[in-house]
Amino acid sequence: MCNPVTIVSNEKRGFYMQENSLIKGCILVGGSAQTTKGSSVYELYKTVTLQLLIDRETNVIKRCHFNLVSPLTQEVLEEIVTGYDLTESIDPLLNQIRADVALSSTGAVVQALKNAYERYKDVKDKSR
Repeated sequence: MCNPVTIVSNEKRGFYMQENSLIKGCILVGGSAQTTKGSSVYELYKTVTLQLLIDRETNVIKRCHFNLVSPLTQEVLEEIVTGYDLTESIDPLLNQIRADVALSSTGAVVQALKNAYERYKDVKDKSR
């Protein structure tokens, strides 16, 4: 049996959102980058893509997902990225990934994160 869910109206956007919704107060942004030819990621996807769920008020990454082949690689990157505060700069996060993740797809992951960060900054700037 399902628990009752409280629904709140969001007339500004013209739809209804569950009060405990995953996206409430957040924005979902994505980034992508081409990966190294011959790698397993290239053979399956051609590009690395990722999604970041970012709290609009705190600029903290609440959740993330990477389209990588290895569950371990996904888990390690999620651990590094989740909780990161994007208020100042993404450079310390990128440097940590470069230092701690030595894979053929690391450069593409870094570039995809840069793309997502730029997209997030654009959205934040437009909403001011």
